[in-house]
Amino acid sequence: MLFKTAFAVLAGAGLGIAAVHGLHAGRNKAAPAFVISNIEVTDQAKYQKYAEASAAALGAYHAKILVPGGKTVVFDGRAPQRIM
Repeated sequence: MLFKTAFAVLAGAGLGIAAVHGLHAGRNKAAPAFVISNIEVTDQAKYQKYAEASAAALGAYHAKILVPGGKTVVFDGRAPQRIM
């Protein structure tokens, strides 16, 4: 009986440690994020500065552009000038 109790306590402690480790391991990963932008560039020089700064910020988080621009279909209103 003592052996079964000791085994159950050790097994429970081992499972608890594994569970806590798993919970802490998940905290180090950033949640995925997606950004869709609809922009109209009115000042090319300022946009260039913005593009350089945003590229540096994206690079710091190992981000990647999944779909850069492309064909758009307008259902209502005017078409966007640029999509990123």
